[in-house]
Amino acid sequence: KEQPDKAEYILLQARTLIALGDGEGARTALDRFAKFGKTSPEVQALIAETALLRKHPQEALDALGAEESVEAERLRALAYLQLEDPDKAQHHFARSVDLGGSARTFADFARLRMMNGDAAGANEMLIRAQKADPNAIDTLLVTGEFAQKSGDLKTALDAYQQAGKLYPDSFAARLGEVAVLGDLGRLDEMDKRIGVLSSKGVKGLEMVWLKARSAAARKDWTKVRDIVHPGDTTIPANHPL
Repeated sequence: KEQPDKAEYILLQARTLIALGDGEGARTALDRFAKFGKTSPEVQALIAETALLRKHPQEALDALGAEESVEAERLRALAYLQLEDPDKAQHHFARSVDLGGSARTFADFARLRMMNGDAAGANEMLIRAQKADPNAIDTLLVTGEFAQKSGDLKTALDAYQQAGKLYPDSFAARLGEVAVLGDLGRLDEMDKRIGVLSSKGVKGLEMVWLKARSAAARKDWTKVRDIVHPGDTTIPANHPL
């Protein structure tokens, strides 16, 4: 803000906002950056990632154009997931891996394979993510997800807590930790962390799910109904709620 003529600062601001999950803020920064008339595959990838954060997958695909790189293929895969085309997503994840892959590629591909019920394939990608960058946020989150689905709750909790320690602004890490605490029956700790997240303005379906889980574990069915009912028409059919 103090040095609006510094293109590299604006680009750094955009990257930071993307990391924080602020798609609208990142788009504003990238619009300012565009005035400098500079572009590159890296900048186009940032534009694409910003579009994905805003749930505009076709805009992301347009930004990537014909670029072939590990990151471009990863982002294409995510765009096709938003377009509900898992076959094309699978193809582009595989292409990203063929080009050398990255911790983010391996983690995202592992997540898709988990969604498809391919535990062995997910574990293969998880191992590759851990080798590429064991402390990356994507690696830690998918480690927690895979361990939780596998019933290894200690490993899941450790992964989410490590993610929360290294990336204190990651709400995904906090939400994962709360979910595992629920699985472990540590309901008082679960409720305390839900309260902290609520005080920070965290909303959305996962928060509804966690609050409902806590109430259900305490057999407070009236509270479960009160939590779920306001948004029950928008809950996807395949969601546990």
